[in-house]
Order: sequence, then structure tokens, then C-alpha cells
Amino acid sequence: MLQVWSRRVLGLVLALAAAFVLVPAVEAQTGKITGTITDQSTGEPLEGAQVFLAGTGYGALSSANGRYFILNVPPGAYQVSARRIGYSTVNTNNVQVVID
Repeated sequence: MLQVWSRRVLGLVLALAAAFVLVPAVEAQTGKITGTITDQSTGEPLEGAQVFLAGTGYGALSSANGRYFILNVPPGAYQVSARRIGYSTVNTNNVQVVID
């Protein structure tokens, strides 16, 4: 009885170990989108602008220097949208994300 139980535990441990080894490999198959949001007329960076990939759950807010990072984005073509109160929404189409 003990040998059967220990084999099951060993099998579970090996399955979990394999899952932890495979997770980084899956995450490595992503890219990132980064940029700076600025006021078109003054060139000053805009803090707190929402930047998001249309139709997905991916997005970020711009920092005090206008920079934003959207990480772990699967490869493909996206529409990137940026909006902030008091400004018009800006869309950039066909932004390509490649692996790493």
C-alpha cells in the first residue's frame, strides 16, 4: 500500500515539476509594446493616459514621464489606443508584436 501511494505522490511531484518547467517556455513566446505619450501641441509627456490593445485585456497607464509598457503580449497585429480625459482618443493600427 505504501509503495502505491508513494508512486502516486512521485507522479504528482513529477507532473508539477514539468508544469513549472514548461511555464517559462510558454511565457517566452511573448513580446512587449512600449512607448511615450506626449501632448501633440507642446510635446510634454502625459501622465495617466490609458494605453490598451483594442479587443484584448492588455493595457497600461503612462507614468509621470509619459512612458508605458504592455508586457507578455502574444505575437500578432494589434490596434493600440491611447486616451486621457481632455484629449481625443488616438488609435494606431497594425502594430506588430514579435517574439522577444
